[in-house]
Amino acid sequence: MVRRTFARNLLAAARCFEGERAPGPAVVGRVLGLLRDATGADAVALLTGEGQALRVSGATGLLGRARGLRLEVDAHPRLSALVDASSPLVFAPDDPRPDPWDGFLLVDPKAKVHACAGAALRGTDARSCGVVTLDAASPQAFGGEIVGELASFAALLELAIDMDQPALAPRTRASTRELIGHSPAMQKLRREIELVAPSNLPVLIEGETGVGKELVAEAIHAASTRAAGPLVRVNCAALPESLAESELFGHRRGAFTGAVTNYRGAFARADGGTLLLDEFGELEPRLQAKMLRVLQDGELAVLGEERTQRVDVRVIAASNQDLSQAVAAGRFRADLWYRVAGYRVRVPALRERERDILMLAGYFLDQAGAGLGLLEAKLSPAAQRCVVEYPWPGNVRELEHRVARACLRVAARSPVLPAVVGPEDLELERDEAARPHLAVLDELPANGLAAAVEDLRRALIERAVALSNGNWAEAARRLQIDRSNLHRMARRLDM
Repeated sequence: MVRRTFARNLLAAARCFEGERAPGPAVVGRVLGLLRDATGADAVALLTGEGQALRVSGATGLLGRARGLRLEVDAHPRLSALVDASSPLVFAPDDPRPDPWDGFLLVDPKAKVHACAGAALRGTDARSCGVVTLDAASPQAFGGEIVGELASFAALLELAIDMDQPALAPRTRASTRELIGHSPAMQKLRREIELVAPSNLPVLIEGETGVGKELVAEAIHAASTRAAGPLVRVNCAALPESLAESELFGHRRGAFTGAVTNYRGAFARADGGTLLLDEFGELEPRLQAKMLRVLQDGELAVLGEERTQRVDVRVIAASNQDLSQAVAAGRFRADLWYRVAGYRVRVPALRERERDILMLAGYFLDQAGAGLGLLEAKLSPAAQRCVVEYPWPGNVRELEHRVARACLRVAARSPVLPAVVGPEDLELERDEAARPHLAVLDELPANGLAAAVEDLRRALIERAVALSNGNWAEAARRLQIDRSNLHRMARRLDM
């Protein structure tokens, strides 16, 4: 079959977006298909996201299981190189860095990629918003014009993302599939999401660091009436003090030294959609009053502009702190707390989801292993025991990172399949001291049963408080008792 010329394909791709305010997956698929046809690639993938996670938003020529796959940039050296590059890259056929799509090519599922090129996609603010990758089994698949061709299509995809096309944004319903697990705690969480998502109530997502609060926010947004609108993320703890107000509320040119252009803040960008304020408890006090006005009245005061703007934004706040305690201590505005906590959703810690741990480990093994060519990676029986028994203070994020590092070690050690991940690869010691357990007693306690039980209670409370960094509310959740009961018990035990 004769290939169409590159110019014809590029023009056809541009026309795909004519009259489309929100092109669906079919339109994106056609554009990627035109890019594949124009360049001679076996597979083309569009990955979108922010920070260190990218999700497959569209693909052609890859196995179906690649659809919706979430990849950590740090675990995939080629993706990391693309994100950091200022122009398209072509990887040499003998480049030692593993390709994320080894074993995913539809033309031959067992084949490794021998020709790879890609480009970072950047928004108008020059920040990375994704990558596009081209892969082929033949080392000679790409011609000498591949860099220019890829740059042209990348510019088109960047324009589409800047237009806030829902089909290209990293906020599809695939995110709900990543709420993995069937434990009672996860079933309860899903019921909470289904209950609150269709409403317009502000939501406060509470949970320890690493439990997946952002995924819960994505699931709420995807199941809401605002799913076609933007989902804008802001980490309140990462806002520079000098730019925090501008980042949230925006500014006009000349509003302050260095404001050389107009800037749409997070609230304006989220108009008609959802704004996720992560680490909400870290919001500095001077901004809390201004945020309260937006939440109460829907009026946005842009720096350097006299008149306020009306915005329609649903706020989802997330925090690993007990904000009710911060309110009681005077560190957080009570009126803002009541406004944001319209509906509270608690994400369970991983140790509360014992039934899900091996399922999650297997999921992360498939993800990390696929990027390294370890398509049959599995945990050894000893590693499975360690994974289940480890207390996971860093929760799901720690599990994901440990599995990714373990896969790197296994890939470096041996290419033999099936690859087996052992306890030493996970760097997990079976930390008996970190979890309550029954010791084998050689003899009965000398001080009697009642005193021995009190000693054990005291030790368990001390351990829970230590693991919670002195947060008694968190310690109560770890011990699965009411916080007031924990305080009463501690007083009775003279703690």
